[in-house]
Amino acid sequence: MNNFFIETTEPKDVNSIEVNSTGIIDKKVKTNKEDNIQKPNNPSKKNKFENERNEIIKKLNNILGITETNYVFCLSDIDDDIIKQNQIISLGEDVKRYFKYSGWPYFSKELKDRKYLSLTKSIYKDMQYDMIPHLKPVIVDGKKFQRTNYVIMKKKY
Repeated sequence: MNNFFIETTEPKDVNSIEVNSTGIIDKKVKTNKEDNIQKPNNPSKKNKFENERNEIIKKLNNILGITETNYVFCLSDIDDDIIKQNQIISLGEDVKRYFKYSGWPYFSKELKDRKYLSLTKSIYKDMQYDMIPHLKPVIVDGKKFQRTNYVIMKKKY
């Protein structure tokens, strides 16, 4: 008796039924689901450009004044400094090379205000940092207002 295959409408994990030479029906069942998963040949940008991505974080930290002892920056200081804003925005071309950025608001939406803040938040988020806003009450010339400070912390998993 020759081996032949019969198409079946059995459950989806059964691919075919084979009748072997002894007349016993063998169901061929895929047991290892990983065989069907195609893994990409190219490494992700996160792995491929790890050094370049860390270099961008160092540049951003330098612009914002973030160090190991000072991990807070004041938003109004950046708002008032056009040079720092332009330095942050100039990182955009490097970000396109080394980050997966398609869903980032900086690149996908027409932002009107604080584009530099959007780019900063996206870079830190992608690099597993938390950017926590902290409102600080300030009195200047007898007027009360709040300044937004951002605390930058590396996520720990």
